[in-house]
Amino acid sequence: MRQRKSYRYSFLSFFFLLLFVISNTFVAAGQTSIGGVINRYAKVVSISTNSVEVASQEQANLFAEHDTILLIQMKGVVMNTIGNGYGGIQGSPDGAIGLHEFLIISSISGRQINFSSPIVHFGNTQQTDNFNVDADVQIVRTPSYPSAVVERKVEATPWDSIHGYGGVVAFFAGKSLELNADIDVSGQGFVGAEAVPGEGSAIG
Repeated sequence: MRQRKSYRYSFLSFFFLLLFVISNTFVAAGQTSIGGVINRYAKVVSISTNSVEVASQEQANLFAEHDTILLIQMKGVVMNTIGNGYGGIQGSPDGAIGLHEFLIISSISGRQINFSSPIVHFGNTQQTDNFNVDADVQIVRTPSYPSAVVERKVEATPWDSIHGYGGVVAFFAGKSLELNADIDVSGQGFVGAEAVPGEGSAIG
């Protein structure tokens, strides 16, 4: 009887050890090591209800069906003047800086990229709630990872003012994100206009 119990305990110990090893193997296998530039970019030259047109075929070729993208506007001005006697929200014709949304690509035809759902910030009454392609709008391919481990510095392609894209890091990490290195876009973002000396006043 003692030998049978010893055998049973040894078997159970081996079984739990095996489960532990398998479990850890699955966790490790589910992690993705990331580093460097993980996004792809394209300048948007026109927008419709559920699609955009990008600047070149070369840029369009960086994307594929079912990709998740970030549609984002890089410049604009909005001022909230409610209560100051100036008639509510005022904005430049460019619209709102940082306006953005995530979309999923359903198909690509030439330079036209179609989405599986309508663009929210399009065709709205309030101009500042719409994308304006004159304000440096871009799409950014946004990868998704069940679990991600940053093993090398994650950074952006620096903002390219000539081609109108870059300067953004975006990704999804569903379960966990482990930082063994930095996510750093210092000096890589949108470059604004140079300051112009002058005199003026602000009211309100």
